[in-house]
Amino acid sequence: MINQMLRNFSVLLTSLLLGGTIAFAQLGSGVAAALDREATLITISSADHDGRDRLIAEIESKIRSAGDAVAALQQKTGMLTQEAQKAFKDAHTDVRQKEDHLKQSLHTAKTAKKDGWTEARSAIKARFTVYADAVAQLEAAANPSK
Repeated sequence: MINQMLRNFSVLLTSLLLGGTIAFAQLGSGVAAALDREATLITISSADHDGRDRLIAEIESKIRSAGDAVAALQQKTGMLTQEAQKAFKDAHTDVRQKEDHLKQSLHTAKTAKKDGWTEARSAIKARFTVYADAVAQLEAAANPSK
């Protein structure tokens, strides 16, 4: 995951230094990758109550990484058409809303007792899925030609 983030950062720097649009498209493909959706869903499903703090920290880290990648991507939206910029803005609003819901589930899980862990974990999994899907839609909006 760190190697992927470093590659994305390198692409961003190249784009900023060279002003290229190819790097913009490559950066977009790293936003959802930062979430590592399928592996994270497996991790969530297998986490027990004793491992909840590690799970929560891992997901919070993924949210921060995706947020950083989205912020970098947002800096490049000026190259998009007005229609594409609106689609990106709408998708970004949706991502923020889904992120807030996921963070609420994480907060609830922090205080979940052992007998409530299964329900808390299910809520995290469902909201992470919705959040990851919204991030993927944001990427699609940032790269309308793909």
